[in-house]
Amino acid sequence: MTAVLLELDRRRGDLVTKRELLAAVWPDIAVSDDVLWRCISRLRGALEDDPKTPRWIETLPRRGYRLAPPAQSGASSREASQGRERRIPTSGGMGGWTVRAVAAAACVAAVIAAGTATSRWAQPPDSERATVLAAGDPHDWNAAAFVNLAREAYESRSHDDVLRAVQLYGQAIDRDARSAPAWAGLADAQSGLVSWHGAGLGIARQALASAEHAIRLDSGLAGAHKALGFARAVNGDPEGAASAYVRALELQPDYLDAANNLAIIHQAFGRYELAVELFASLPARPAEQAVVLGNLGEALLQLGAYDRAAELLAQAVEINPLTDATIEALVRVELLRGDPALAAARAQEALRTAPDSPVLLNAAADVAMVRGRWAEAQEWLARSIELSAPRRNVAARVRRVWLARRAGDERAELPWPIELFERAAARTASWKSAYRVAEAHAAAGAPGKAAEWLHEAARRGFVDIGWLALDPLFAQTRREPSVRALLEEQQSGWSESRHRALAVLEPAAN
Repeated sequence: MTAVLLELDRRRGDLVTKRELLAAVWPDIAVSDDVLWRCISRLRGALEDDPKTPRWIETLPRRGYRLAPPAQSGASSREASQGRERRIPTSGGMGGWTVRAVAAAACVAAVIAAGTATSRWAQPPDSERATVLAAGDPHDWNAAAFVNLAREAYESRSHDDVLRAVQLYGQAIDRDARSAPAWAGLADAQSGLVSWHGAGLGIARQALASAEHAIRLDSGLAGAHKALGFARAVNGDPEGAASAYVRALELQPDYLDAANNLAIIHQAFGRYELAVELFASLPARPAEQAVVLGNLGEALLQLGAYDRAAELLAQAVEINPLTDATIEALVRVELLRGDPALAAARAQEALRTAPDSPVLLNAAADVAMVRGRWAEAQEWLARSIELSAPRRNVAARVRRVWLARRAGDERAELPWPIELFERAAARTASWKSAYRVAEAHAAAGAPGKAAEWLHEAARRGFVDIGWLALDPLFAQTRREPSVRALLEEQQSGWSESRHRALAVLEPAAN
């Protein structure tokens, strides 16, 4: 986060594109644009900067960010824009700190609620502590300093950085073995290794033990309960995870990370109206508005409320034009609204800014498939797979096999034996995992088996009805009488959930 602010300051007054920031700050690490968005969001939170009326960090839609030139007393706006003084404008008690000092302070100040049970954003530290973080000897740091650096490493989600976070949390515990935030952060980092990078059951159990120890040290720490929820989730206990997230939100009602993780569990079991209710209840803070709107839009998308979903997703993209997952959802909703040309335009516009995003490349491939442009879809998928880690981007690999077989290449095979897909689905009760197995069977040319797994997904709570009815991958599977019956059966419950979710949003709209 500090490096992002310093890079913006180095080019103060100039546009810095997302690609340029990623290349400058994470030159050797594959980092998603969500990491950059989190950094910008946290910097804004620490500096009390509203993205709609920014004083410091401006968003240039579909292009990037710019650090506003400093305001100088008695100077015209044109003179101020020349940026001769490299200082943050004096405001809100910041005292005219230099960018480097503010960057160091922001590193400490903009922390997630795992470190504080009262507010998602901590207060800016005193200048002495900021100086220690900026240039001090690590031997002089206390546990809190290591915790803050560990959180910054953890937020990148790359394998090396999450490992580094584990090490930094360990150093914090060495300084203070009774630091509940350090133990909670360690649990989160260990769970991240399991969830994002495939670490084994041993690490998952360590995460659970670390989170439980954090709660023993401080049962009132919301971040410890959130860490327990994440640890329970990676240990295969989603309902236990949900109860831990609920407790975190009881302690801290505006805890976005806990709310987001709980909503993911609701969505995994098809409880989209609960996810909508959860996000609608969160306080609206400028720094987090895009996240909340994006999540609301995606939940409504799954319920078939396409017009409202498109409205919310478009608002989220307007606030943060660099969030690929939200743009992907917006592309999907335009397809489901029956406007593939608009969906294609949105995907192509986003790819001009982020041509190396596998998420956006997959979205472009979906558009091409719905439009029947098979060769184009193959090209998008090939590029997406090329930019992905070897065992990631399963959806793109499965779809590429289906396209190859459709073109007559019977030798095209799934990236892994289908038994591995089924084994993975057996380890979770999520409907989405069963749906993934159905996709694999459909790609392999087994519509009967695909239909069986679609029914299993429905038994687990939900099926992505709108996309199932449109997705060319399931064209043959939709001819199965059992699938036609399934779609009809699911429609009624889908409609009821949609009405309940929209009713929850009505008071907020009024």
